[in-house]
Amino acid sequence: MRLEFNFRKKIIIDINDSFFYKKDKVIWWGYPISKINLFELEGDLSEKLNQISGYFLYLYYNDNEIIISSDITGGYRLYKYEDESILFLTNNYNLIIDYIKNSGHLEIDEIQVKFWKKHRYTFGDRTFIKKINKLPPHSTFRILKNGKNTVKSYFKKDLKRKPDKYLHKKLIRKDIIEVFSYLTNVKNEIVILFSGGKDSVFLVSILKELKINFKAVFLYAYPEYESNYNDFIRAKEVADHLDIDFIKVEVDLEKTKKYLIDNIVNEMFFDKHYSLLHFGGFQKLKDIFTKDTIFINGQSSDSILSFGPSEKGIGSLLKRIILYSPNWVSFLPKKIFEHKNNLKLKLPKNKNEKLIAFTDEKEYIFLLNDFDLEYIKSIEEYNTSITKDVTELFMKQMLIKINTFLQGSDNQVAIKAPKYFGFNNVILPFAIPDLIYHTIEYKDNFHEIFFPKYAVSKENQLNVLKLKDKNQCTFTNPRIIENEVYDFFDNKLNDIYYENFKI
Repeated sequence: MRLEFNFRKKIIIDINDSFFYKKDKVIWWGYPISKINLFELEGDLSEKLNQISGYFLYLYYNDNEIIISSDITGGYRLYKYEDESILFLTNNYNLIIDYIKNSGHLEIDEIQVKFWKKHRYTFGDRTFIKKINKLPPHSTFRILKNGKNTVKSYFKKDLKRKPDKYLHKKLIRKDIIEVFSYLTNVKNEIVILFSGGKDSVFLVSILKELKINFKAVFLYAYPEYESNYNDFIRAKEVADHLDIDFIKVEVDLEKTKKYLIDNIVNEMFFDKHYSLLHFGGFQKLKDIFTKDTIFINGQSSDSILSFGPSEKGIGSLLKRIILYSPNWVSFLPKKIFEHKNNLKLKLPKNKNEKLIAFTDEKEYIFLLNDFDLEYIKSIEEYNTSITKDVTELFMKQMLIKINTFLQGSDNQVAIKAPKYFGFNNVILPFAIPDLIYHTIEYKDNFHEIFFPKYAVSKENQLNVLKLKDKNQCTFTNPRIIENEVYDFFDNKLNDIYYENFKI
């Protein structure tokens, strides 16, 4: 779909996705799930968007204004380019690249390149190509005919923290039930990507409670690697234990790389991700399920509930201690990580440095690890720009997490892989407004240190199931294939450098 408007600047909106809903001058893309009737809404919805879950892009237009809104975590990716004569909005960044090349050459943002190489994504509204930006998460972009355009966040401001682990758990369950209640009225087939871990077991328990029919799918990798194999054994045993319909989908990673790597790099360029299991998996799933199937993915749980380090083991425990404790408590864990990883790390001295360490964490070690002043200044300026309207540290951290990792590679692949094969009905039930706000308000940081993701855990039921003995297969090292995939991303970036050098 392409729309053009002759405002003070020429406005082009080009989105090559099927609609979720279209009527008159209102269009929805993605898969929004709402407490209110979407089909009666129009105009500026900033006051209502916190009542809408799911990933989506909303567009309203008339002769004098255009309004575009993103979902709370920026799951639906929209790119933006603007110069003195044109404003270009599209989900296909290649259209913008071609436009820029026609009149000049691409300019690289080296700070974003460095961040992308470290973290596999770029800051919320940035890419590493200058003038190609993204519509930020939880935002409404209002374009007026007179040229007075604004981008405003609809994220709630200055919620108060009242730690209560019991209320937090209760509300998280209530939030997921509200989203899944929508599924009780649909005729579509429902599939959950199932690992047998805390998140997927929690989601399955609610689906069963609501008597929703579903199938559980596990994406099994060939060549086999140990973590995927262990996850499969756990998922199969848990599925048998819970008596759920379980499907093993076998994915040939080398074949996927051979035939899909160029498409993967194109789709995920600014969100550098291994991706083979996801794209290869959904390539297989398109032969099993129809395009109107609803896929549920527990991705986002770790980011929202734990800010990342939710694994068992001493390493993750020490990371949570650093994240949630004062510096005098974190001094010893810092020394341990410096020795173990041969890193130079620094304890943050103030709130700004804490937020820089939070944004630029290395393997969820929330300590300062980079001392490039220009790079650090850029991160600090960005953090300030997105957190200036809130005061509390936990609010700032959630906003930063949403505008960095949550809008980035791991969450983008959860949406883009199914979409690439025509599956638009994707639900990430942890990436919803109410659950995010309830976590901000009621999360108990001290309890989280010792019981990660307690909000979705039933402590008395953990560790009941044990892994079977490993089979006799020889496991491959997944890092080898990952690095081969990442080389394709790096090569595409190098091609841009080379083109500019020739110019």
